[in-house]
Order: sequence, then C-alpha cells, then structure tokens
Amino acid sequence: MRDIVIANKNKYIYNGKLYDDISIKRVISKEIELYVMEEDLLIKTYDEIKNDKEDIVYEIINEEYGSEKSALMHYEYDKKRKKLFLYSIGNGERIQFLCEDLNEVIILPIQFYIRDIVIKKIKKIFNYIVLIEIKEVVYYLEIKNKLIVNSLIKNKEDFTNDFKFNEIKKEIPLIIDKSLDYLIPKEADYKIEIVQLNIGDKINEKISKQQEIQVGTGNFLEN
Repeated sequence: MRDIVIANKNKYIYNGKLYDDISIKRVISKEIELYVMEEDLLIKTYDEIKNDKEDIVYEIINEEYGSEKSALMHYEYDKKRKKLFLYSIGNGERIQFLCEDLNEVIILPIQFYIRDIVIKKIKKIFNYIVLIEIKEVVYYLEIKNKLIVNSLIKNKEDFTNDFKFNEIKKEIPLIIDKSLDYLIPKEADYKIEIVQLNIGDKINEKISKQQEIQVGTGNFLEN
C-alpha cells in the first residue's frame, strides 16, 4: 500500500511526525501518495491546441521544460476553447528530489484537491472564484469550465491585509470558506453571488485522518 506523505513549505509530515528533505527518504516506502501544500501552482496556457493527445502534450512539455520534468507536470485541456493548461509545482526541485528512486508516486497538489471537492458540492456552476483557508494559509483559485486558470497562495495575515473585496470579479460567483467570512463587507451595495462552504477544515481533517488510518493499519483509505 502507498504511504501517505504531506509536503508543506519546509517540512514533510509522515505518520504524524516532521521530517526534513533528507530524513523523509529514510522512512517512506517505495510507493507514496504525496499531498503538496503551501506551494504555488504554476500555470502556463497554450492556445489553438487542436487536441490533447499525449504525444502532442509531451512534445510541448519536453520543449518547454525538458523530459526530466515531465513526471512533475500535469495537464488539462479545454476542448471548447482549444486551450491546453500545463501545471507545475512552485518548488518542483524539492519534490523531484523526494521522488528519486521511488517506484510509484501520486502527487496531489492541494489546489486540485480543493477544486475537486468544490466541483462535487457546486455541481451546476462551472465558473467561479474559490477562497479557502487551510492551516493559516489562504488559497485563491479562479475556475473556468472546471479548470484552474489562476492560482495564488498567501499566509492568512498577509492575505487579509492585502485583500480588497471590490476587486473580486463580479460576473462570477465567489465560493468562500466560512473561516474567511469576515472578508465579506457588511454593506449590501455590492452585486456578487456568494456561496459559503465549510471545507477548509474538512480538507485538513480528511488528509490528517488518512494518515491516522495509515498509522493504525498500514492501509490507505480510498476517497
């Protein structure tokens, strides 16, 4: 069974314990599922891509990043707009170092985990902005046709100081974590659809629970 590992900005968490970039490699198995948190999701788009056949996509990846980076890349395709999105992790070198000599790695940037949970809850809305807080870090996502088209992260204090509600795009709904409801102005003179969800804590609890199950049984609980 795959080990569950959490990567935050500076450390790894495995079986409830903290490890640095070197020590984590001594304790994990050859097959892991890696949740990447507190890292930027870098996005590059390509227009007029007629299809998303793997040979076309990997040719683009190899030209842009080199073949050694392909394992850390993810792509999604907007068929309607013929637009290809390439995603990579901000500190990819660190993750690549962890993955060396492993047999199987499933990498789950938290931004995609957030997106997928929101999709399940907001089934009839395809375009929206997401604001979620997990462990004092705020994740901002712009979703278009269920694809992440923009992403940023900040610690909660900096985000709160910099955030201006009137700069949020008014034409699409705002999906906001209930822990951030203080960011919504009390005045009623703004026109924006707001959906409040309690998912930041639940995401953190779910990931932590998976590690607890791993500690207790050595098995991974599928979503």
